[in-house]
Amino acid sequence: MAERYLYFPSLGFSLFFALLLAKALKYAKAQKNLYYFGVYFCIFSVLALSSLRIIKRNTDWKNSFTLWSKTVEVSPRSWLAHTNLGDVYSKRGEFDQALSEYMQSLRIYPDSPETYAGLGELYYKKKEYHRAVMFLEQVLAKRPRYAEAHYLLGKIYFAMGKIEGAIDAYQGAIRVNPCYLKAYNNLGNVYYKKGEYEKAIEQYKKALKFDPNFKEAKNNFAEVEKLLIQKK
Repeated sequence: MAERYLYFPSLGFSLFFALLLAKALKYAKAQKNLYYFGVYFCIFSVLALSSLRIIKRNTDWKNSFTLWSKTVEVSPRSWLAHTNLGDVYSKRGEFDQALSEYMQSLRIYPDSPETYAGLGELYYKKKEYHRAVMFLEQVLAKRPRYAEAHYLLGKIYFAMGKIEGAIDAYQGAIRVNPCYLKAYNNLGNVYYKKGEYEKAIEQYKKALKFDPNFKEAKNNFAEVEKLLIQKK
C-alpha cells in the first residue's frame, strides 16, 4: 500500500534485529575472527541499502506529480492513486490526461465520490458548468456531508449567475464544516454581488475570526467597508 504504514508496525522487528546484531557483535569481539568482520559487513550493508532506498524514494516525493505517477506505476489498481494523479493533471491544466485518470479510477471503483468531485472541478475549469453540476450532484447524493463538493458547487452556481443557488451551496459547505474559511469569504462575495454589503461584511468577519491573517477576506472586508463609508 505505502511504506509509511509500516513505520510503527516495524518497530518491534527493528528492535529485535538491533539486539540480535548487538549480541552478535559482542560475541564477535570476543572471538576476534572473520565472524567479527561478517557482523560489521551485515550492519553496513543494511545501512547502505536503506540509504540508497531513501535516495531513490526521495525522487518519487519530489512533487505531487512524481509521487502519484510513481504510485500509479507500482499500484495500477489503486483508484485513489489515479484520482490524485487526475487532480494533479487538472491543476496543471492538462485536462485530457486528467480525464483519462479519472475514468481509469471509476473503472476500478465506480462509486468514488472523490473522483466525481474531481470531474466536477475539471469541467468547472473547462467552463462546462452543466456537466460539472451533474457530477457534483452525484457526489452529494452519495456523500451529503462532503463540504468540498458543496463549496465547488457554490463556485459553479456563482459563475453561472445563479446567485441563490450559490448561497445555498456555500451555506451547505459551512454547515458541514463551520471553519471553512473560503466558503465564508466566497459567500461574502455573493452577498457583495447582490449589493447586500452588511451581510457580506458579516461573512468576511466570520472568516477573519478563524484566521485574522486570511489575506483575501481582509482585502474584501476593507473594500466593502470603504464602499459603505463612501455611501454614507
